[in-house]
Order: sequence, then C-alpha cells, then structure tokens
Amino acid sequence: MAKEIHGLHLRGKVLEELFFFKQNIALIEKRQQLQKMERNLKTMAGISGIPNETLLRKLFELNVQVEVLATLLIIPLIEVAWADGKMNERERAAILAAAESSRIFGGPIDNSLFEHWLEQEPPKGFLESWSLYMKGLCQLLSE
Repeated sequence: MAKEIHGLHLRGKVLEELFFFKQNIALIEKRQQLQKMERNLKTMAGISGIPNETLLRKLFELNVQVEVLATLLIIPLIEVAWADGKMNERERAAILAAAESSRIFGGPIDNSLFEHWLEQEPPKGFLESWSLYMKGLCQLLSE
C-alpha cells in the first residue's frame, strides 16, 4: 500500500511539473511577443515621428507594417515632385533628405523601396490610392 501511495505521489509530481512547464513555455512565448511588439513600436515611432504609444499600438494591431508606414510619409512628396511630369535633382535631393531626416533610410527600411519612384513617375491613381488608404485607416482610429 505504501508503494502505491508513493507511486501515486510521484505521478502527481510529474503531472504538476508538466503543468508548470507548459505554463512557463506559454509565459516565455508571451514575453517574446511583447518584446517584439515593443521593438516594432519603437521602430514605428522613429520612422513616423508619432509619439503617441496608444496610436502606435492601434496601428500595430491593424497590422500596418513599418514599410507601409514609411511609404505613407513619402508618397505625397513623390507626387508633388512628379507634378510637372519630371523630377529634377533638387526635388530628388529634398525627398531623400526628408526620408533620411525621418529615419526611414539607414534604419529598418532600405532605400530601394523608393528608388523606382525617384526614377519613374508613379502610375496614375497613385495619390488617390494613398488618399483612400489614409481615409480608411483614419476611420479605424479613434480621435
């Protein structure tokens, strides 16, 4: 009888350890996800200049990628530069300076993302698409 109680006690200990092992794994995974989100929020804040953490979290929850956020900042500048059908060196330099000052380039975003817009005029409807995206995004955000 004592052997059976001892065996039962050992099985109980194994089950208890297994339970806490699984909980520890879940906590570790959650902590890693939170750390990743914090890194992404810092990156988004650096690129966008948005200091409001609540807004950044909402953008993160809406799955707005850092690359998309970076393009949202540059698209209006690209459109203005191409308004006359060509982009001169001064306009190009101004766009690159704006991208660099907002830490888009040299950080997590490669400047090749914008290279084709600096060399070729964006397609018709480019600004309209941007505008519609911004309106939709604004509707998902509270004041």
